[in-house]
Order: sequence, then structure tokens, then C-alpha cells
Amino acid sequence: MSNIVIKHIFETEQILLSFDMQDGSLSFPSINLDIKSDIDLNSLLIKLTEFVEIKRELEIQFEDPNSLLKSDAKIKLIGETLEEIYAKFNEKIKIEEVSDAYSSTEADVSDDNGDLPF
Repeated sequence: MSNIVIKHIFETEQILLSFDMQDGSLSFPSINLDIKSDIDLNSLLIKLTEFVEIKRELEIQFEDPNSLLKSDAKIKLIGETLEEIYAKFNEKIKIEEVSDAYSSTEADVSDDNGDLPF
């Protein structure tokens, strides 16, 4: 299964995030993160909770035509924070995949033993 690509376009006062499901299905609507003052990540976190059910890892792309990630300390911190959030999300998805695989293997073993006479 393919990853979900989150593309970030950094501007002086906002970050535009777009979501590409990579499978031909309709993408989730884009969101804007206002970074003029305090950063509110609630809209992004709500999106990520929707993605948990899909059980696909995230791939991130940063577009920074004005090199703000290098020249602006606040934007650099935001970028690093976003990377950490996505890394934790991907770790959670991997743990769930391993858990699901273990559960299905355990079910297969119990089904095989169900036919035994003892």
C-alpha cells in the first residue's frame, strides 16, 4: 500500500498543507496553518486522527522557495516539530501493523489447532 504524501508550502505567514493519497482516490482538502503569531496545529492533528484508521504511513515534502526554513528560526522550529509529529505517527502505524500481523498469525495457529481431537 502506498504512503500518504503531505506536501508543505512555506510562506512568510502561513504553511499550506496538501494531502495526496497516492492511490487515485480523492485527496483530503488542503489546510492552511497560520504562523503569524501562535501556531494552532489542531486542524493538522484532526487530519492525522482520520489517517490513523487508514493505517498508511506519511511521507513529507517541504517546498520552501524563499529558504525560510534556513533563514527564519521560528519557521525552522515549526518544520522540525512537524517532522517529529509525522515520525511519531509513522512509528504508531508500524507498531499497529506488527500487532495486526501478530494477531492474524495467532488466529491462524488457533484455527489449525481447532481440528485436533485433544
